Amino acid sequence: MVGKNLLEQVHIAAEKQQFDIDRDYDSGCKARKNDTFETSKREMVSKKGKALPGSDDGTYFSKHSGNLDYMFSPWNNHESMQNEALSESTAKTSAVQTIPNVKEDEIAAAESRDLSRYRLFIFIVLLLSMIGTAVAVYLLMSSKEQEKYTDQFREDAKKVLDSIGKNLDVTLSAIDALAVSLVSYSQYSNSTWPFVTMPDFAVHSAKARSLSRAVFLVVYPYVLEKRRIAWEKYSVLNDAWVEDGIKVQKKSASFVGPTILNYTTLGVIHDNEAFERDGDVGNGTTRPGPYMPIWQSSPIVPKYPPYNWDLLSASDISTIYEGIEKHKAVLYHAYLLPDPENEDEVIEMGYEADFFSDYIQPGEEAMEPLSDIYYPLINNINSINIYEDDGEYCPEENEFVGFISLSVYWRDMLKDILPPGSQGIDVVVKNKCNPTFTYQINGPRVRYKGRGDVHDKNLPHLEMSSSLINLDEFSFRRPGYTGAPIDDDLCPFFLYVYPSTDRYTAQITDEPMFGALCSVGIFAFTSMVFLIYDCLVERRQKKVMHTARASNAVVSELYPSVVRDRMFPVVKDQASSRDLNQCKCNPP
Repeated sequence: MVGKNLLEQVHIAAEKQQFDIDRDYDSGCKARKNDTFETSKREMVSKKGKALPGSDDGTYFSKHSGNLDYMFSPWNNHESMQNEALSESTAKTSAVQTIPNVKEDEIAAAESRDLSRYRLFIFIVLLLSMIGTAVAVYLLMSSKEQEKYTDQFREDAKKVLDSIGKNLDVTLSAIDALAVSLVSYSQYSNSTWPFVTMPDFAVHSAKARSLSRAVFLVVYPYVLEKRRIAWEKYSVLNDAWVEDGIKVQKKSASFVGPTILNYTTLGVIHDNEAFERDGDVGNGTTRPGPYMPIWQSSPIVPKYPPYNWDLLSASDISTIYEGIEKHKAVLYHAYLLPDPENEDEVIEMGYEADFFSDYIQPGEEAMEPLSDIYYPLINNINSINIYEDDGEYCPEENEFVGFISLSVYWRDMLKDILPPGSQGIDVVVKNKCNPTFTYQINGPRVRYKGRGDVHDKNLPHLEMSSSLINLDEFSFRRPGYTGAPIDDDLCPFFLYVYPSTDRYTAQITDEPMFGALCSVGIFAFTSMVFLIYDCLVERRQKKVMHTARASNAVVSELYPSVVRDRMFPVVKDQASSRDLNQCKCNPP
């Protein structure tokens, strides 16, 4: 009897303590839990016949208190009654603990959701960082590459324009020196123009051609109509320079043209039509003067009569007359630019190209743009620069006595400008008196791209341009040319410099894209390491959670809630706080 009463009191005290704990963390639901507690007390009283201490009836024994058989059962039934009481206590304790277990699962699920959101946030941050860094790397490297490409082009373009200006100055200076020598000889020998023949002309002219890169040099004396007959006689009596020139060429190792010993001369001023008139060649041209017949020339390749062809009988000589009137140098429009679709034009210019093919180096193309420079011969050598030293130059006060002409291929003015490795500069030459043409400069080499403006227009627009007579603007040097200025009133030349496709592909590379891909790879590798680490941690957490749940289940089976809560106080506090918040948010 005493043992049974003690067991019941322990069971009732455990249940009361459990309900008290639930009341502490669930104060908002106290009324509901008190109802449950009162119901449990009544059930215990009705079943066991005992009232709980502090019950409403104030009694200690129930209606069964007079049952002596129940109060004083034999001791052999004591063990079965004890087992029954423990089973009922365990069942009620397990039922009560269902709510905390559910709450713990809800906490774990909520924390898992929070962790998943945080993981997604980190992934988005890494992805945006990867994209942003890749774009920044690409733009930065591309900008640097584009800036370097632009700066290099501008530097090379200035060098090209400056070098063309230098080459033109050298060419004009060479011809100016020869002109001064020729005029000086005429004054020293008391010769009257046009009756002047310079001795050792083959040597003087060969050196001038070498400096000026000209393929052909010729002197055109200015012959008035009244002096035509006298000139024709003079030319026949003083043509020994032809034989002297051929002898000099035969001995020269630098001469590459043919040696022609049998040739025909014409002692009359003639034009191209003279060869087409049957039986009338000996009378020469029928055009009235003045005339400008070929006289001394270099090199001498006499496929045609070596002297007396009249320059002023050519079809387009308006620029030449400008030079005569103004006493200025004339850069004649470019020729040997046939239209590929015009067969007659190709054949006609083929004859001219054949003429120059004997004066160029082996392997060079004769059918390429070529211009003639006509330098005025002024019978005045009183100062170094007659056009500036004596104030404003006045043509009326000076005597024009002829031209020295140089034939220069445009490619020779563009050669050896850039150092090896400087690839891809397109030079477009424009002149309203001749078709446009384009050259490409690759280091010291030059390639003719053809007639017309054929630079690559699909590239980003970069251009540098200048007129031919203003090239000194691109030079830091002091101009050293002291000869006749160039007249460009009628047919001025303009140069346009562009980067070529070769330069663009050589300097605009795929390195920015590779840099961006490398940054993507670095971020991808870092993200992959992070994801692997996160997966390993998550797998470990799942294992720990599974073990914890199994341990909690075992503890729940073996120990009452009072003992378990003392063993896991943190979980209980979290559950109480979580449940309290839910009750505040969802009042009954």
